[in-house]
This record gives sequence, C-alpha cells and structure tokens, in this order.
Amino acid sequence: MSYYFGKRSKRNLVTCHSDLIEVFENAIKRIDFTVIDGHRNKDRQNEYFLRGVTKVKFPNSEHNGFPSLAADCIPCPFRSDYWTSNEGKKKFEEMAVIIMGEAYKLGIKLLWGYAAWGWDLPHFQLVSRNGVKYEKKTMDFEGS
Repeated sequence: MSYYFGKRSKRNLVTCHSDLIEVFENAIKRIDFTVIDGHRNKDRQNEYFLRGVTKVKFPNSEHNGFPSLAADCIPCPFRSDYWTSNEGKKKFEEMAVIIMGEAYKLGIKLLWGYAAWGWDLPHFQLVSRNGVKYEKKTMDFEGS
C-alpha cells in the first residue's frame, strides 16, 4: 500500500531541509505518518520549552534552522495515548525503523530522538550525508 502526505505534513515539510524531505517522501510510500512540526520560530520554540515539550530554548534546537534540520512525526492513525502507552511506543518504533532505513539507503545519517536520548519519540534530525555534517542556519522565520 502506498500512502501520501496531507496538508499539515506538506505545510511542515516545506520548512525542512531537502534531504529530510527526500527521506520522508521515500518513507511515506511504505508507512503512514504525519509530519507535525518542521521549522520552529523563536516564539514557538520558547513556548514548547515552557510547556516541557522540548528541553532547549531558541536558537538551540535543530528545528530553529531554516531550512529546518529536524522534524517531528507521528504514526497514523494516531491516538493520544500513544505518547505514554507501550502500544504507542511500538507504533513510533515501527515508523522510526522505516524512516531510518530510508535515510540509510540515501547515505543520510539521521538521529531519532528516542534512540538518542530516551524520550522525544517523534523527533528526527539530520546529522550528515555521506560523511558531511549539516550546518544549521538559525533563523526566526515567521512563516512557521
């Protein structure tokens, strides 16, 4: 079965680095998921910090670059209990295996937040492509 991105995902993807878009476009052919966040401007990043969604303030997140070097994704269909349930963790893991596999095929080193620091299930961020590290260009882009 082949899936496709809805309006929300498309709106968030256009704020992301082209390599992240390429990974997700390959992955969506294999598993259904939504891109819930791409670039975060200063206000959004600091709001998420205050709410405990993230542990860093602007401009210290890979979401704060433009284009964004990070995006948050959730499996579809999604239930709110997925944030805390074992079933939800399993759904995130299934999605991450596909996304990370597609990145590997493209020579892109991608970090999954949950594997990296034990929380942040939806977070994926670019590290390097064919050994070349990505440079974050911090920008408070108001369109996000």
